[in-house]
Parts: sequence; structure tokens; C-alpha cells
Amino acid sequence: MSRRPEFHISYFGPTEPWPNGGWALYQITGDEIARRYGFDSQGNVISRTGWPGYIGCFATVELAAAAMERLKDEALS
Repeated sequence: MSRRPEFHISYFGPTEPWPNGGWALYQITGDEIARRYGFDSQGNVISRTGWPGYIGCFATVELAAAAMERLKDEALS
């Protein structure tokens, strides 16, 4: 049986190619994200490496959610 996929979605504000902002979607777990950050002794972020699993950017959260559903269905079929 396939493992249920996990996703991370984040909003970014307006940019030149995305004048209304957008939603970036990654197929990545919270643990995988946490491993990509380095912290100093005060808990401040001092490094971050890129996240694998980039799926794409979407104009609306509804479009991103639809992509997650398609990917989840593919993984579980």
C-alpha cells in the first residue's frame, strides 16, 4: 500500500510574473522541511537549504488544492 503523500503550501506576495501573488506547492513532509534549517544557540535561523518536491505555483489556493488531490489519488491508486 502506498504511503499517503504530504504537502506544504505557501503563499507569496505579488511579483512581476505573479502580480496577484500565488501559492507554491511542494510534496514534502514537515520533518523533511525541519531537517533543512540550521539554528544558532538563540534559536535564530542561520541557514536553509532548498526543499525537494517542488510541484509548481498556482494562481489560487483552490488550484493548488486540486493538484494535491490529483497527486494524492495517483499515489493511493
